[in-house]
Amino acid sequence: MEIKDTRLFFIGIIILIIGLFVVIFDYSQLQLLENDYSLTSEEKEILFKMQIEFLIGNILLISGISMTIISIFKKLKD
Repeated sequence: MEIKDTRLFFIGIIILIIGLFVVIFDYSQLQLLENDYSLTSEEKEILFKMQIEFLIGNILLISGISMTIISIFKKLKD
C-alpha cells in the first residue's frame, strides 16, 4: 500500500495522537467523578465540562483515523 497524500496522512496522525491523549487521560477522571454520587453543583459543572472534553477527544480520534485512511486510499487526479 502506498500513501497517496502524505500531508493529509501526517495531519491525520497528529490529530489522532492528540485525540488519543485526550481520551486516555480524561477517561479515568471521568469514571471517578461519575461514580461519586455526592457531588456538589460545582463538581457537577466540572463533570459536564469533562464530558464535553471527552466527546471532543473522541471526535478528534475518529477524524484522525478517517483522515489517515483517506490519505492512503485517495486517488490523485492526473
